[in-house]
Amino acid sequence: MTAINSSSSLLAACALLFAAVPLAHAHPVPFVGAEPVAAASPTHALIARANDVEALAARIAAEGDDVTPQVFYDLAVIGTLEALAVLEGALDTIGDETRREYLFDACAIFAKQATSETAKSFLVRQAKGGARAIDRLGATRALCAFDHAAREDLLELIASSDDVEVRHAAADGLAPYLLRGRSIEHIDLALDLALARQSPQTARHYVGIAREDRDAAATLSHRDVLALCTARMTAGAGMTHALERLATGKVTPAWKRVLVDALGDRPEPVVVKTLVRLLRDLDPALVLSCLDHLLAHRERGAWDTFDEDLLPLLASKDEAVRRAAVVAIGVFGASDPNWRAEVLEMSRAKDRPTRQGAARALGELRSPDAIARLFELFQEDKDWTVRYEALKALENLRLPESLPLLVGRIEKETLRMREEISFSLRMLTGLSINPTRWKAWLDAEGAAFTMPTFEEAVAAEDQRKRNRDDGSAGTSTGFFNIRLVSDRVIFICDMSSSMEEPAKEQPGTGGSVASTGRDGMTRFALAKLQLLAVLREIPDDTLFNVYFFSHVLEPFDKQMKRMKRTTRGKAIKWVNGQFPNGSTNVYDAILAAYLEPSVDTIYLLTDGFPTDGAITDPHEIRERVRHWNATRHVVVHTISLGRYSELLEGLAADSGGTYREFL
Repeated sequence: MTAINSSSSLLAACALLFAAVPLAHAHPVPFVGAEPVAAASPTHALIARANDVEALAARIAAEGDDVTPQVFYDLAVIGTLEALAVLEGALDTIGDETRREYLFDACAIFAKQATSETAKSFLVRQAKGGARAIDRLGATRALCAFDHAAREDLLELIASSDDVEVRHAAADGLAPYLLRGRSIEHIDLALDLALARQSPQTARHYVGIAREDRDAAATLSHRDVLALCTARMTAGAGMTHALERLATGKVTPAWKRVLVDALGDRPEPVVVKTLVRLLRDLDPALVLSCLDHLLAHRERGAWDTFDEDLLPLLASKDEAVRRAAVVAIGVFGASDPNWRAEVLEMSRAKDRPTRQGAARALGELRSPDAIARLFELFQEDKDWTVRYEALKALENLRLPESLPLLVGRIEKETLRMREEISFSLRMLTGLSINPTRWKAWLDAEGAAFTMPTFEEAVAAEDQRKRNRDDGSAGTSTGFFNIRLVSDRVIFICDMSSSMEEPAKEQPGTGGSVASTGRDGMTRFALAKLQLLAVLREIPDDTLFNVYFFSHVLEPFDKQMKRMKRTTRGKAIKWVNGQFPNGSTNVYDAILAAYLEPSVDTIYLLTDGFPTDGAITDPHEIRERVRHWNATRHVVVHTISLGRYSELLEGLAADSGGTYREFL
């Protein structure tokens, strides 16, 4: 049966086709990716599937733009020529572009059906001459699911299509095939046209991906898939050409990161040469990545010009780069007296990131004068982030003489640093002691105490976490079951329109999840309820602020305020006066919080995906926050309402925070 191009003739044809077939009871159509339901006999299966096609065609004709996209996937799972004809004809009925995009996405399922050749021909026609741009783009993306069967068609689209989005989509799907390194022309096509974006929506299907990489590719972002395939590139003219383009800046910033991530650890000398050249790049994240790879090459003896390469980085405008350069000098200069003296001098610099890096570098030097200076930084530096770096260096050194120093500092620190010191003490001693009782323990047992091995301390900490998670170690109040251990905190709450949706779960006791128990409570009402509770409990003198965000940011105050009785009342009244509206600008809200110089802890609550603001790509938002935290060390606790959030989970994991979700 040939494809039918109009919905009216399609329905007439369906009526003729099924006129002699008695109507059977409908059975559930498999979901996307499922195998067709087995029938009692071939005849019965044919009748049942025919009835499904007829019913689904009727739904499309009757519901038009209101039809659920699942109908398209149901037809594709059936996979017959008649089902394909319904989808083709639906283009005359469906005007909504989002549903047309779903329709073509469903067509990718035909790649594994017996009708794949006919379906591929339909998609090629649409990719070349579809009535709308969304049709051409959707058809091109679906073609990539046909793997090598569509390879030449996709190459032709790259060469001849006037639609730049089609050319990008074809290159995105073909990238694994193009990046094999067999042809400089193919590598150039990938570097010029494949979009090395993080978003997983950029490409759903790939041509020529290695069998051993298929499972991993199904869970990775598009950019990470490109990195995975680039790492498979064979050494030779193709790889050398790609590195030359990288070194000379003839690729996009996104492709620079992909190539460095994928090829940075390769042992070829040209790789080291390229990484050194890129230390002058204007992208700080790229410079840090190159530096990480060069550290590995240094250990193999492949990087012998580190001194002249690192010195310019000490004057970088980026704080994270300056910090990392000093740390690297400590690693490389451990055996050189001149470099050791340089690190000691940098520990007294006015620049905070330089002192941060020096604290870590002193831990790498391990000499008596370096350790003595490290003790001084931990006790005396005015910036808590420098003291934090010194603390982590002391934790790594595992020196018994550091125990009295850490214990003696607890009562002098902010709440957040008290928590950090307590963690370091647990990792040094393997003991779980209340922060207020460490001094009593030290006086009673410290002199005779024998430090456990690192492995023993880790095991004890893991057990402590398990006890805390199951409630056996007691519970604490906080924000959505996340303890408040900070006196420099900002709460960021989503107030976009979607927060008016009903809240199905709320925090229970001991970190559990419970039904809201309140008919009609919205997500926003639940967020306000929790926020008001924590504002009532925050101790006086705590530095705090509250941001509500939708497409715009609404701060309680332009800067962090110290909690007083009058401030508490004003904050509670202000929170009660907020109501949801607008879209979801996550990035600008987080950025505003990081611009507060005093903040050390953030609570971020949202129910949606980023849809507004300077950056909406979740992976890019996560990268930016990770970069800021190289020198800020802000803990980000996150709460997701209504859905799982990879972004929020990642932000918490990257910063040492806690992720909670209430579905």
